[in-house]
Amino acid sequence: VHPAVIDGTNRSMLLQHPTSAISFHLTIPPAEPQLVFDPAIDPTCWPVSDGASFSITIADGSTVENVFTARRDPKNVPADRRWTDVTIDLNRWAGRSVELTLATGPGTSGYTCSWAEWGEPEIISRIASQ
Repeated sequence: VHPAVIDGTNRSMLLQHPTSAISFHLTIPPAEPQLVFDPAIDPTCWPVSDGASFSITIADGSTVENVFTARRDPKNVPADRRWTDVTIDLNRWAGRSVELTLATGPGTSGYTCSWAEWGEPEIISRIASQ
């Protein structure tokens, strides 16, 4: 985990060099849970990287569902040079134990500076009423 400044705003980033996957075993909160994050390429790589791919799956014991897939290529896509917050609705798994997996892949021409990062990933939810 390290800081990165994009668009003049500093955020904590979880570096995950492709090709790799990180799994978290957790219980999804029961009240309107959401996963929020920002997939990005480390700004120091923008001049030379052709980006990376990102995906998120959730396994609940009986099924595995891909809930997010994207590519970021800030060298060639100017829109990828700013924070792009993503929110995934987790209501389907509310109150359940799951395995949430963050995975990354290299750019289209290889691994050169494919520093895939997840900006401030967290699960948020409304406080359940008593």
